[in-house]
Amino acid sequence: MHEAGYQAMGVNFRYVSVESQNLQATVKAFIELGFRGFAVSMPFKRDIIPLLDEVSADVKAIGACNTVVNDQGRLTGHNTDWRGAIDALGEAGFDQPGRAIVLGAGGGRPGIYLRSQGSRLAR
Repeated sequence: MHEAGYQAMGVNFRYVSVESQNLQATVKAFIELGFRGFAVSMPFKRDIIPLLDEVSADVKAIGACNTVVNDQGRLTGHNTDWRGAIDALGEAGFDQPGRAIVLGAGGGRPGIYLRSQGSRLAR
């Protein structure tokens, strides 16, 4: 999916999966290797935040980061989990804040909750 998106956008990026037991060492290696950015999955979505230079309003509101952009060694964290979930709900006709039941505790849950409560997370 990621590779197809990069190709469609005409950018020379690659998506590789990396398993880590040491988040700080992995982030340092990504910077040294010149990775332009990386995705963050559980259990590291909260642990990554102190390693970042800056975080988006989404990360501040949700308290979790799943996407990091590396701009010449300066790391900025974003949370895109909630956007995907909210956009999918909107496409299904559920586009207004209101009552909802969210099953599970995945990374998108806090953002879905905040958005359902009418929070003004950045779009």
